[in-house]
Amino acid sequence: MKCLRFTQYVAPLVVLLLASGGFALVSLIYSNASSDGAEVQRLQLEEWRRQDAEFTYMQKEWEAERVRLEVTEARNAKTIAEKSARLEMLLQWALRDAQARAALSKANFSFAEDIAVPETDATNGTSTIASAVSEAEVAVGGAEGEEVVVRKYLYFRPRYGAGINNQLEEFWYALQLALLIGRGLVLPMIGESITWYKPNLDRLYPFDLFFDAGVVQQLLPVISTEEWKQMCNSTVDVDIFPAKKSQIMQKQYEFHLKINWQGAKRVLVKNWKDFQLQPLPDCLGVQWAHEMIDGTLDRGRLLPGDPPLGGLVERNAQFQVLRRHTIPAPHVMKRIAPFTKMLGRYLAIHVRVGDFRKWCGNARDKVKCPSDEEHALKVKTVANKHQLQRVFVACAPEFMKGTLTYMRTLNPGLEFHIFRPEEEPFRSHPDVVGVAEQQICIEAAVFIGNAWSTWTRSVHELRYTSGRKCETDYLWGIDRPWCVPKAMQGAPPDKP
Repeated sequence: MKCLRFTQYVAPLVVLLLASGGFALVSLIYSNASSDGAEVQRLQLEEWRRQDAEFTYMQKEWEAERVRLEVTEARNAKTIAEKSARLEMLLQWALRDAQARAALSKANFSFAEDIAVPETDATNGTSTIASAVSEAEVAVGGAEGEEVVVRKYLYFRPRYGAGINNQLEEFWYALQLALLIGRGLVLPMIGESITWYKPNLDRLYPFDLFFDAGVVQQLLPVISTEEWKQMCNSTVDVDIFPAKKSQIMQKQYEFHLKINWQGAKRVLVKNWKDFQLQPLPDCLGVQWAHEMIDGTLDRGRLLPGDPPLGGLVERNAQFQVLRRHTIPAPHVMKRIAPFTKMLGRYLAIHVRVGDFRKWCGNARDKVKCPSDEEHALKVKTVANKHQLQRVFVACAPEFMKGTLTYMRTLNPGLEFHIFRPEEEPFRSHPDVVGVAEQQICIEAAVFIGNAWSTWTRSVHELRYTSGRKCETDYLWGIDRPWCVPKAMQGAPPDKP
């Protein structure tokens, strides 16, 4: 009876408990399954969001790349257009040159003899150069036999407030400007024996007394100042000025050469691009050429920090081309050839005294104004380092005797040499001697110069251009070489 009651009352309870436990178990299993599904969904959603963000990023990258490609294509198109224009100009010059050769041949002139070796009358400094392109363009016959006069030359004023090296730098600027605007160049007269404290223009001589006009002519057509005066009736039609320097730079230059500029129309520009494509007259003048170029050349073609004293223009790779086409006149090169051969491997030094010591009156230090003892010690140190016995000295003539005296006294183991020929044009033209001295310094195994001298900087730039190692140049008062080798700057190394 008791068993029956247990079965009657307890059995349903057991069944109920078992059913509840099963439901809980099923609920637990279902709950876990639901949690796993939500996690999967969450992870899937995060993955989709990541992929969407990545896709958006890639879209932006593709768009940026498309823009870069468009910009590159535009630049390439501009470069191609500029090169095409330059090529077209060169082809036009070549055509005119060919026409000129025919015209000169008909006139029974020996064209090759006229341009083979430009000559200068060394006695009085007058130019006898036969400028092939300039003669040709003045006398080219037209298609129907009429005379066609071509006068597309740029006339500029050099800076005459200092010596020949400042004038040479200004010539490089004008040369680059003429190339940029597609014109020939009027070779300037060179002012001789000019210093910063004595800017007189009593001694003006033809360009080819100092430099080889024939080599310049390989870059672009050139004519002498006298030829330009005849062509333009000694008159400037339009004068181009940079806006920030609108004053007349050198009135004395025109006065001495009897060139009329006072009635010329004056045009102010920001840089050379402002008038590159404008219709301009044949007899075009320009002042402050360097102000029209600085900051407009391709900064991507800068030499890496060398020369360190040069600005952005001087450091531009294009200026290497200009310097290579500005070499001493043939009579200078011919005279120094046996001299440098005799010296063999030598050290060259530039000792700046005279005008510079006047400037240094209140700024004497071992870099700007080294003493005689500091000069001599530097020569001894560098000569020993590079195992050199012969020393070439470039110095102002009036201070050469004193310089040689202390150099030989303090360095008795070294040989000191100077370049002082007695024949013309060297005897009457100290700056012709200076051009020769610079070339001798350029060809030296090692060079020491003054950090505050344009003369020294010109030598360094020309040594660099001609392939000399940068570390073979030194400055007074500075222990290390002039500059760091290009191999240490991430650029190709210098030539041996």
